[in-house]
Amino acid sequence: MKLEDIKNGANVAGVVPNQSVEVVSVDWIGDQALNLVYRIPGGSVSETTLYRDDEHRLLECFLVHLHTLIDGMNPRIATLAWRYPAQAMFKS
Repeated sequence: MKLEDIKNGANVAGVVPNQSVEVVSVDWIGDQALNLVYRIPGGSVSETTLYRDDEHRLLECFLVHLHTLIDGMNPRIATLAWRYPAQAMFKS
């Protein structure tokens, strides 16, 4: 994920280990770094500076409400969607 892709309200994995964070604000520091204010799932707010070298570990996450996907789906596909929800959480 490129630093330019990080926007307010986005969910990003790779900022802190083993969890995604919600982006609260992004302030650029030149064109090679940004100051990121983020919220972790527990509600705590923190900030960090991300550099171009950090791009390789960042992934954009999206949350999918499975019930919206399952309406009208083949029952077998719907079962798989419920069984493996984590695989549908990340995109690169």
